[in-house]
Amino acid sequence: MTVSEESNEQYHSDTKYLSRSMLMEFVERPSIFHGRYIGNTIPRKEATESMVRGTIIHSLVLEPQNDIITFIPREIQSSDGKNTTKAAKEFVEQVRAEGKFPVSVKEYGERIKPAVEAVKTCLNAMNVRRNDVYEQSLRWENTASGIRCRCKPDIVCRRENLTAIVDLKTTDEVTDEGFTYSVRDFGYWLQQSHYEEGVRDAFRIETPIEFVFVVVETNPPYACRQFQLEEDDAAVSAVARQNVLLDLARRLESGDWSDPGADQIKRIRVPRYVFKGFDKGETT
Repeated sequence: MTVSEESNEQYHSDTKYLSRSMLMEFVERPSIFHGRYIGNTIPRKEATESMVRGTIIHSLVLEPQNDIITFIPREIQSSDGKNTTKAAKEFVEQVRAEGKFPVSVKEYGERIKPAVEAVKTCLNAMNVRRNDVYEQSLRWENTASGIRCRCKPDIVCRRENLTAIVDLKTTDEVTDEGFTYSVRDFGYWLQQSHYEEGVRDAFRIETPIEFVFVVVETNPPYACRQFQLEEDDAAVSAVARQNVLLDLARRLESGDWSDPGADQIKRIRVPRYVFKGFDKGETT
């Protein structure tokens, strides 16, 4: 077990230890996981604009002491405020080479700053303190599978009878249904058990652990809400994660990286709208 401070770049470049996002890629397609993290035949995913914005908001909330953004001068941008001019492209490239994020004043004022303020207000209401544990990299070995794991919780709040793990997420629109889809699509259902195992191992915690998603909109009205998995779903997710880790260990030993169902013929449904008109003998 190790606990350390390191940059996001250092943390994400370490693929010898399994992160939650890597685990989700394995769940989706073992063959892609192998090519990306073992065979090195498939390039890593490029960060989307939304992912970059989320990273900036994370940094401004959790590491306000770090100077991680540089404003793009409006006069070097195109008339519509985009970075399509030669000067803007060169400026953006230089800022990124310095390890910072180039941000327009408009983007900062309309999507970043209000979200940051909303999160700070929410964390204050949750009694999150500046002396809580922020963004510590944790590494450990899962006992049952022998798989080496890692996580980097946004905030760990250790109290006398309870430890809370706070995980910050950003979204265009925060709704019950929308975040439920995010839990499914982005593998957040794996996150609670993965982080809880790492935190419990790293800090030798025996008291209960509570996991809270803090989700903020990057559009008006910049709502910030808290979500938790239902207790029975969290329990099922923990069992599922353990089974996924055991499957990964088996594949590492056997060298079998085939996707589930790859050796079978799969029957598929044709969407009904394809047949509209034709299934009744009608013609257009």
